[in-house]
Formats: sequence, structure tokens, C-alpha cells
Amino acid sequence: MPVTRPLRAILNFAHRCAMNCEWCYVPFGEVPARRDLMLSIVERIAELGFTSITIGGGDPFQYRFLPALLLRAKSLGLFVHVDTHGKNIKQSEENILLIDSAVDLLGLPLDGSTQEVHDQMRDSKGHFDLVSRRLNWLGPLCSKVKLNTVISAFNIDDLVPLSHLVASYVPSRWSIYQYWPVGPAVRVVSKHEIEDFIFHRETECVREIYANKSTILEINSRDSRRDTYPIIHHDGEMFVHSQAPANSFVPIGSIFASHALENILASCITERHAAADRYIRYLKPTAEQ
Repeated sequence: MPVTRPLRAILNFAHRCAMNCEWCYVPFGEVPARRDLMLSIVERIAELGFTSITIGGGDPFQYRFLPALLLRAKSLGLFVHVDTHGKNIKQSEENILLIDSAVDLLGLPLDGSTQEVHDQMRDSKGHFDLVSRRLNWLGPLCSKVKLNTVISAFNIDDLVPLSHLVASYVPSRWSIYQYWPVGPAVRVVSKHEIEDFIFHRETECVREIYANKSTILEINSRDSRRDTYPIIHHDGEMFVHSQAPANSFVPIGSIFASHALENILASCITERHAAADRYIRYLKPTAEQ
């Protein structure tokens, strides 16, 4: 039987971030994350029947307790996906071993084919070169690497050149996301909003380029991300994306509440088609599937 409930939970560090991406949707400014609470959240995610966790928000690698968090998630049988902007991850043998043993998928951003486009998109001088260094360092683990690209009116004309650069790194996946004016990102809608038909037209060109490549191409329109997963902040509060046509986050209570799963199931369905095989293909068949 098909999966009819969300199997992935997003755990965001929402205290602070070293980047200044103006289109970011994460509402930073919460209290600092605590190791004990974060471990409890991960355990609760597994307890509620989720099989995959994506850890993101302000770069998870800025927290010294991240290794303990990843190892705990892995020990609970979760598929562990970590998104990082790369600034805080040291190119050390220790981190190579950590990623190899406790991370199933590691996401890094690449929003332009050149330093000029990427650094302006990320509002961070030198970030393009930093990501390039991280990707070269992670070369032996390229099967675990996912590149993330946010496409807006600012960089849409660079998408095809970018597709060739991405191919040179041979990541396992390339996820393209349409800019979505949700949360704090709404403040730059006049600069970044891109009409749906333009996004679909340009990404279809990339789909043709990647038809015979080993890298899995994942194209995510803004509306395809609604209703697909709960977002948990590091204080345990949960949110979901609002129903169309509104663009906002809807609070649905604490993950520790006795009715947390009921709240999640009332608001979310299952992973969007474009992203489903990131995680579902790794699951062992069960009676429910």
C-alpha cells in the first residue's frame, strides 16, 4: 500500500545563522539550542514513527553537540539528512568520519555558476569559493552529497550554466527550489518572485540536460512543498506551511504534546513526489507500504 503519512520531519536550528540570505524563510531569533532538548526532540521524532530527519536552519555544524545528535538519530534507525551552508564545517578527518558513519545525505548550497551570481544571491563574499572547497574535500563522499539551489528572478538566467557546474561535482542529487515568499522571505518578494510558468519552463531545460546523468535531479515548485512535513524548531514547537494561497507558517503545538501526532497527521500528508525517493527508497518494505 502507498505511504499516506509524512515519514520525514524537519528539525531547524532557529537561533541564529552566519549567513544573510535575504530570501531565507527560517524565522531566526529564538533562544539558543540546548543539547538535552535537541536529543529529546530527535528521540520523540523517532517515537512518533518518522523514519527520516532533516536537520537544518542556522548551520547545524556551529553546535558542538551536533555529533552526539547525529549519532543518536542514526542509532534510532533514522535516515539522517543534514543541510549546511558550509561555513562552520571544518575540513577535518574527524568530520569525514562523522559524515561517513552518521549522515546519509549532506546538503550544500550552490546558487550560481559564478562567484558573482552565487555570492550576491547569498549576500556573502567568498562563499562560492568556500562551497567549492567543501565540495572538493567531500569528493570521496560524493554519493552522500546533495546540492541545493534556490531559483528566483535574480538567478533564473544562470540556471543552465549552473547545471553544467553542478554536473562537474557529480553529487548524488541536485535539488532546485523555486523561491517561496513564506515567513521572513516575503520581505523581498518584489526582487525574487518568479512566475510559475517561467520556473517550469527553465527547469524543463535542465531536466533535458540531466536525462542521462547519474545525478538525480529534483525540481521543487513552491506549492509542491505544502502539506508534506512538519517543521520542528529547536524548542520543540511545530509548524506546517499554510494552505494555498496563503504563504505563512501555521503553529500546531509542541512535539512533546500527547496529541502531537494527531496534529501532524491532520496537517500533513506525505512526501512530495519529487523528493520521495530521497528517503522512501531506503525503507524496508512493511505491511503499510
